[in-house]
Amino acid sequence: MPRAAASPPSRLSGLASRLSAFVTERHPLVVDLALEVFDAVGGGKLKPRDSAGLETLRTAFRRELARRRYDRLKAPEGTDHTTPGTTAVKRMEQARAEIVDACDGFLRRESIAASLTRDERIEILRGMVLTRAVDNRLKQFFAGGEVRWGDTPFQGKGFRSLGQEAIYAAGIRLRRGPAHRGEDGTWRGDVVAPVIRDIGIALAMRHDAEAVRGVLTAQMGKDGPPMYGRDLHTGDFGWGVLPATAPLAIGSLSIAGMATAFWREGSERVAVCFIGEGGSSLGEWHEAINACAARRLPAVFCVENNQTALSTPVPDTSAVRVFADKAVGYGIPGISVDGTDPEAVAAAFTWAAERARAGSARRSSRRLRCACAGMPTTTTCCTSARIRRPRGTTTPCTRAGTRTASSTTSGRSATRCRGTPRSWSRTPSSTTPSSTASRPGPTTSSRVRGARSSTWPGRPATMPGWASAPARRRACAWSCSSRLAGSRPR
Repeated sequence: MPRAAASPPSRLSGLASRLSAFVTERHPLVVDLALEVFDAVGGGKLKPRDSAGLETLRTAFRRELARRRYDRLKAPEGTDHTTPGTTAVKRMEQARAEIVDACDGFLRRESIAASLTRDERIEILRGMVLTRAVDNRLKQFFAGGEVRWGDTPFQGKGFRSLGQEAIYAAGIRLRRGPAHRGEDGTWRGDVVAPVIRDIGIALAMRHDAEAVRGVLTAQMGKDGPPMYGRDLHTGDFGWGVLPATAPLAIGSLSIAGMATAFWREGSERVAVCFIGEGGSSLGEWHEAINACAARRLPAVFCVENNQTALSTPVPDTSAVRVFADKAVGYGIPGISVDGTDPEAVAAAFTWAAERARAGSARRSSRRLRCACAGMPTTTTCCTSARIRRPRGTTTPCTRAGTRTASSTTSGRSATRCRGTPRSWSRTPSSTTPSSTASRPGPTTSSRVRGARSSTWPGRPATMPGWASAPARRRACAWSCSSRLAGSRPR
């Protein structure tokens, strides 16, 4: 007699559907086990937005999942060491613990999202609307030419936060606001390092009219707090917001240093770093997150995959499947959330900050926590033109460690110098080969200690790599000064 066809499984919905999606994304081979445990502990009977019920379910789910995965996930007898010094039994135990911890984190984030109060939800909505309104007003300012310097319209960048307004929710449960500001103006709360499209998190840290005025003032380069016309980016360290920087990964390094300070003082403060998907390929970002992960510092790193990266396609910057996978290489937990879902954003950052604070409270460098969250979002693209100098000018190196070509007065091929002092960053436009030729300078062999001699007028007595580093620095300084003053400094 033929067997009756098995009835198709019922369609998942609600919490079960979200759990299945999360486990399928992070640990797809155990999704059936996770759903089986979810049904066994009564997860399907839970009411929506029941934070207390989720916490109860979380405890039972963790215990039952740990028991069942131990029975099912075992290494066959006689399996060799997976890596030198690591047995198969130990490796399987690590994998089982990772699965349980990931599922427990999912339920904790669901509990946090359910616990958001009415006032918090209203603030998030108002903050998102305010972020969009400020963004649109900035666009009108720059597109309409209303901001002027004399008779010339100010060509401000006006970086747009379009599509990233939900980042406001990231700060909803951080230590922020006047309660964490001392009488002397000292900031004692958490610190965030946004990038150029994160107006929302800056407004979340200080949600008042002065914060909006500060954004407009900074973007238009006007005098007044917080930047006093020195920068177009928004930031106010008096309220825990580091200014965004053009070299995007500088904020990551600053956050790593502050996280170290927070751990040393035992203040349970958290440092939060934001960067785009393109910036996550910068070396400074890797150094910062690796240092925080290795030392288990109280830091949170967020990668905002807004598909911008100054028009660079994502496959050209990174080969990872999702950007949360980068966290695996540093040995820290990583999750992906919808960056346009304010509840998911609030839950992810609150969960990450909880892990950081819990580790910091134990005052142990081996137990501190660091989390990485990848946030898919969409936004517009705004590029900035590169400033190029005309050929043939003798402008010295503008920054230490860079290389610039400088023409010789005799028409020979240009040499390159390294490490010119920053004081030579601005050179008069008249400093050309023709003007330097009439200036007095050494015409015979001039020696620098530890360097080879040269008979070229106005040239350094060494080439990079020919002598010791001190000799090269002295030679480079002499080269730049001889072009500007026509004489070798003593």
